[in-house]
Amino acid sequence: MTRAVFLLFFFNVSLALFAQRQIDIEKVVVGEISFLGNKVTKNKIIARELEFSKGDTLSTTELDRLIELSRQNMRNLSIFNFVEVEKTAIQIPDGIKMNIQFIFTECWYLLPYPKIEFADRNFNSWYETSNWKRVSIGGDIKHNNFRGRLEQLNLTLYFGYNQQFGIAYQIPYLTKKQNFGIGFDFAYIRKREVAYETENDKPNYYFLSNKIAQKSIRVGGKLLYRYGFRNLHTLYLSWNSDRFNDSVFVLNPDFMHRPDKKNDYFTASYVFRNDYRDDKPYPLKGHYLELELTKIGLGILTSEPNFFYAKTTADWYHHLGGRWYWASNLTAKISDGNKQPYYLMQGLGFGNDFVRSYELYVVDGKSYGLNKNNLKYNIVKPKVRKMNFLKSEKFSKIHYALYGNLFFDAAYVVNSDKKQHSRLQNKLIYGGGIGFDVVTYYDLVFRFEYAINMFGNGGLYIHFVAPISE
Repeated sequence: MTRAVFLLFFFNVSLALFAQRQIDIEKVVVGEISFLGNKVTKNKIIARELEFSKGDTLSTTELDRLIELSRQNMRNLSIFNFVEVEKTAIQIPDGIKMNIQFIFTECWYLLPYPKIEFADRNFNSWYETSNWKRVSIGGDIKHNNFRGRLEQLNLTLYFGYNQQFGIAYQIPYLTKKQNFGIGFDFAYIRKREVAYETENDKPNYYFLSNKIAQKSIRVGGKLLYRYGFRNLHTLYLSWNSDRFNDSVFVLNPDFMHRPDKKNDYFTASYVFRNDYRDDKPYPLKGHYLELELTKIGLGILTSEPNFFYAKTTADWYHHLGGRWYWASNLTAKISDGNKQPYYLMQGLGFGNDFVRSYELYVVDGKSYGLNKNNLKYNIVKPKVRKMNFLKSEKFSKIHYALYGNLFFDAAYVVNSDKKQHSRLQNKLIYGGGIGFDVVTYYDLVFRFEYAINMFGNGGLYIHFVAPISE
């Protein structure tokens, strides 16, 4: 009796495994691949993102995987609000043919982005003083899909406390294989104040109401090479010219390390990006790797600054199950031993490189390591709503989601300059807290976080990018 029960059990398990295997290995032929809704975007731009081709014979499991990867590729072009897929199975003599249609809701590509530009490094630093005189009004006019070929055209204009004019243009694909691209940019900047030193881990600013503290010009060009779907190489070369008010050099003789108080120099950078994120604006699954090699001063001009640094960033995103997600980041920057002018040395506190709860601080140093960690819970699942009072589908169809998160960050900044008085250099610093992330269409992210640093000081901070994002 026991033997019969065992044989029956073994037979049922084998049958179930065989049936599952039959489902997994069922082959289909990829039929017609069509695109709907791309009124502006050229078909060849979209077809570049396909990870399969017409006529391929694939298992249903593999085809579904490649369709999802292709959809992610298209979504991460940042020119579509929505990318949906419809499959149609057709019986043919040799099996099944699967026709696949991608359906797009295009963004509004030519948009003005009005902005209030703060003189400080971020909104939270400015809010500490809330000085409305230190605000510039302007914005960007962007075309993210010029001529429907994914070309990017950006015009920047700011007036008020600081002034800026800039233009940038990028053509991602010049060759038939859509691998090589080029770009250029120009910027002219006038600032009424400039940070001339760091004291107690906060910048001190030079300011005179009737004078300009800094004038800068930058002209740059770049070459792009996209290998496959997820790898991008960028080579960037720029000429930079900086002029500062004489008083800055009296306040800090190490500000520039040049006797004539003028600085013209070349910069060369190489950046490699390997991007497997499911959604660039707010990733939940996948990974991202970036390597940057930058040389300041190429020896072309007399008395150029001369230093080199390497920087690497690695992000991981995991779905833990249910509504729970985990994200981690490691960032490291290493510089050579050459002396760096104060105004070109960037440690922690710039861009997205900071320990949360230290938004109000700057930690100067040539080299540093940074680790960020997030545990997320999806409070409001991603939803799509139609606002019927808006006529254009580019604006009327929106998506939104809400996430709660716990976070903990840590960093170590190396600085051998003994003249600086710092509580944060050459030691482990850390902080953590809780927050809420609101994610919605046009790649908008709003973060509200309460964080506490290692000194027990807490505060509410506001950001406008994903917590772990590049």
